[in-house]
Amino acid sequence: MEHQEAKDLLMPYLMDDLNPQERIAFERALEQSVALQEELTLAEEDLLNALNKGAHSPPLSVKKAISKEIRVNKIKELNATNPTVTRTPWYYKLAAAVALISLAINFLLYQQYLSSVDYAISLENKVSFMADLQNQNQQTVAELSTINQILSSAEARRIVLKGLDPSPDAEALVIWDTVSKSTFLADVQLPEPPSGLQYQLWALKDGKPISAGVFDWSGSFSLTEMNITAQADAFAVSLEKAGGSESPQGDIYLLGEVKSS
Repeated sequence: MEHQEAKDLLMPYLMDDLNPQERIAFERALEQSVALQEELTLAEEDLLNALNKGAHSPPLSVKKAISKEIRVNKIKELNATNPTVTRTPWYYKLAAAVALISLAINFLLYQQYLSSVDYAISLENKVSFMADLQNQNQQTVAELSTINQILSSAEARRIVLKGLDPSPDAEALVIWDTVSKSTFLADVQLPEPPSGLQYQLWALKDGKPISAGVFDWSGSFSLTEMNITAQADAFAVSLEKAGGSESPQGDIYLLGEVKSS
């Protein structure tokens, strides 16, 4: 049998559509040709790809099981001691069909399992996100309530800090109770500091800076209680090394004057 003739019989052979004479001739050619054996392997892969077309790629175990089933059947037929090759009995075909159907069902169940797992994870993430959002909203409401209580005091001072040359668009709000000396920093709008640096609040009295503490950058509305401030004519924010400095060493980003009531 010529190579091209044998090649044309690859798919009919895999589909068990050859008559006994054609099967004998093809298997003899298969035994004598490594190239034909390789093309048979490729044809098997094409058949598997055709079965999987339009679906997600099945697990590797499913592919291996189908390929193994085809190979085992062909090896058994090639090694048969009976020289007369006959068509595969109908019950063998039925068993193979049942095996393939079982694999297909298992694959579909596997896909459904993955979908259910993905849905459960997605739902869990959404619930977690909503819980975090609710906590953030509750925290914001609590901070606004605190600010409102502080501002309702007749002795509270509201100092708006405006951006200087390093960040003209920056701003923040200092709330200072001149009786309790409590100091709060709110609504900070500053650029994110480089690694290893922190912003530091200063109370200025007669031009002398007194540290009111460092604070973490959040990039959004926040209320931070700072150090007690006994006296102040103005407040400023500078960018310092992490942990703060005894006196301003970095650029001044914000400055605001305390206005008399």
